[in-house]
Amino acid sequence: MSEAEALALLDARARFGMKPGLDTIRGMLAALGNPERRFKVVHVAGTNGKGSCCALMAAALQEAGHKTGLYTSPHLVRFHERIRVEGRDITGAGIARGMDRLRPALEAFPEATYFEVATALALQHFADEGVEVAVLETGLGGRLDATNVVDSPLATLITNISLEHTEVLGSTEAAIAREKAGIVKPGVPLVTGATGEALEAIRAIAAERGAPVRVLGDDFVPAPARPQALEVHGLREYPEVQIPFAGAHQIENAALAMATLDAVDARGLPVPVEAVARGFPKARWAGRLQRVAGKPALLLDGAHNPAGMRTLVAYLVAEKLRPVAVFGALADKDWPQMVEILAPHVRDAVVTRVPSSRALDPQEAARAFSMNGLFGITSEDPGHALRTAEGIAGEDGLVLVTGSLYLVGRVLGMLEDAP
Repeated sequence: MSEAEALALLDARARFGMKPGLDTIRGMLAALGNPERRFKVVHVAGTNGKGSCCALMAAALQEAGHKTGLYTSPHLVRFHERIRVEGRDITGAGIARGMDRLRPALEAFPEATYFEVATALALQHFADEGVEVAVLETGLGGRLDATNVVDSPLATLITNISLEHTEVLGSTEAAIAREKAGIVKPGVPLVTGATGEALEAIRAIAAERGAPVRVLGDDFVPAPARPQALEVHGLREYPEVQIPFAGAHQIENAALAMATLDAVDARGLPVPVEAVARGFPKARWAGRLQRVAGKPALLLDGAHNPAGMRTLVAYLVAEKLRPVAVFGALADKDWPQMVEILAPHVRDAVVTRVPSSRALDPQEAARAFSMNGLFGITSEDPGHALRTAEGIAGEDGLVLVTGSLYLVGRVLGMLEDAP
């Protein structure tokens, strides 16, 4: 089949929504000969910071000489971004070949979801490409996430826990932590940045499974050497490590990634500290505090929950920035709290519709901004919203695009298409 046909076949799966569970993905992979057993895995779950940690670890593993796969979600502009080998997106031809291979499994499991099919495609692609190790990011939760078909990862990482997807994962941080901790495997080392009741829940599950745990702030402590550079006490003796991503929160993400790579090295896959120090600065992760030069300049950040919005606001405060915001969100997120957190730190807000069937009505978000002291202009079209915000900001100003990765992806796509 062609690339277009393959992507259309994949997109058609979106109508099945989200169906947590492992039976379908296990059946699909069995039909493919269990490609997930042909390479080593580092498995990552958590609320925020997963993608940054995955990108850092993949860059370091590649620098250490291991052919490395990376599977993340969602994509920002093109599906191809989700599946990478050696830092390169899967090609259109690779997607077409993979979906051809998947055809019998799709016929056997006609209601397989978009994420289940994407995961099977990624695992088959990694096996076909002969990767030595793959870094896998969970999509939702952990216990019943399609990526959790991996039985014996080298190490697992749970970045942090805050309230999200409560209708699926549970209404408390402890309940959500128990779902995320479904990736913990017997005897496999776990690294986490969780705190409070979430950490207690994770420790309990790790103890049941005999998984050693290393906790950020307890067992290893980052010590920023200077902006976006750090040393970490409690890990191997690293040289000063440079971080390519903006924001103080990336110090913790980098420390979590380093601790996980220490565990990988101890499990027999060599990751020298020099490879980490060389690899981290080469990592790329779009749409997270991403600056785009222009008149006005743009700041793109896919904060899509209250915890992510607090991190974004901390960056705005630290950098003394007060941008004009283009805001859009999904209706099933805690968008009222996101607006409440963001509103005091922006000059004005232009609210738009996220390109998703789950999009929040811009009029609702505009009312929330008005209740927080801003007028809240609305525009259904993200492109028009961006142009409106640029006009308000002026050539020397700054426009912030936030509230949803779908919105950030749409704007990045517009920038790619611009002459």
